[in-house]
Amino acid sequence: ATQFSTTTKLKGKATFVIGALDSKAASDKATDDALTFSYDHILGLKTSFTGEDLLFARLRSSNMKNSDGDTVNAFAGGVRKLSMAGGTGDLVKIDRLYYKFPITDSLTAAVGPLARNTENLGMKPTAYTIKTLNFLGGQFGTGNVYNKETGGLVGLIWKQKVAKGQPKFTAAVNYVADQGEAENSEAGMFTSDSKGNTTAQLGYGTKKWGAALAYRYGQCGAGFGTGFYSKQSCSGSKTVDSNNFAINGFWKPEETGFIPSFSVGYGWSDLEGSTVDELTTWMVGFQWDKVAGTKHSASVGFGTPTYVSAQEGADPDEAEIAWEAALKLKVADSITVIPSIFYMPETSQGASDTEQFGGVVQTVFKF
Repeated sequence: ATQFSTTTKLKGKATFVIGALDSKAASDKATDDALTFSYDHILGLKTSFTGEDLLFARLRSSNMKNSDGDTVNAFAGGVRKLSMAGGTGDLVKIDRLYYKFPITDSLTAAVGPLARNTENLGMKPTAYTIKTLNFLGGQFGTGNVYNKETGGLVGLIWKQKVAKGQPKFTAAVNYVADQGEAENSEAGMFTSDSKGNTTAQLGYGTKKWGAALAYRYGQCGAGFGTGFYSKQSCSGSKTVDSNNFAINGFWKPEETGFIPSFSVGYGWSDLEGSTVDELTTWMVGFQWDKVAGTKHSASVGFGTPTYVSAQEGADPDEAEIAWEAALKLKVADSITVIPSIFYMPETSQGASDTEQFGGVVQTVFKF
């Protein structure tokens, strides 16, 4: 019989975040122009029992939110939420715990009480990897589908076997019940109270280019990630379900330097049982890797958070375009400094005189 030895690898990441916000929104006056200093510390344990499977557990501690999940940092909530923003109230908590194992050479299963739908896909349909704002980078610009839902998960991932460098098809489907419901015996998984998300993705491409079509069915109470429309109402006999779609694509040049990579995403949603009929979101991102032959990179991205594009008895304003720009400076093999700026023309859809201009410096230590 084949013998395997259990192996465990420990990887960590500590991020220091210094930021300042200039905001015209009255609700932000408490943080306006204040210089904040926060942290996010992650330890990931990767264990394999057969050499082909993965038991993943992650410990996290952050001070960007309190222990109840309420925002205490200017960059941890709203449409200006950072991609890396977490929150445990300075407590160390398990925020990922799942197991992946092969069924065949091409098919992998995933299951766990704390897993994220965007981490169990056939492909990440973007080349925009210098992340600042969550709705642009963390959600691939299409948070209506890629909403980063975390909770009890079961899923399948299929990847076509091809020669190295050749384009391949990928497919994935997963179901996630919201964390609070998945662990609650009164709600549970696969019930009408699960706040469930069923996400499916079909992709095609290589490491240099690719495209993906994705769909998410959201139950009543499921979220839409970072955006102007954040959650489907769920009260009494009123339920609002959603059908969400996204198209994403990316392209990387053969040689890095002068020509940037290009990433795009467009998402739309149909809501059932709501006066809100349709939602829309989109993004475009450019990234220059190894600028001028150095180890450093730069990026510019723009787009709109998920917004209401059609509503019963109303003519909603289109969301205004937000943008961000960042540098990724490799100061050592395991230390990266990422200064970035962003501009949000509004804090909520159609709100006047609420523009925000922010700047953050992320220092990332990997070990």
